[in-house]
Amino acid sequence: MGDGPQNKGLIRPLNISTKKNLLPIQSFKIT
Repeated sequence: MGDGPQNKGLIRPLNISTKKNLLPIQSFKIT
């Protein structure tokens, strides 16, 4: 959804959180 360094930095921590919280991740993706 984006090829910027900011996205990469956000996806990293998000991926780790995805394993624990899938709902918050979905909300973030929709935003």
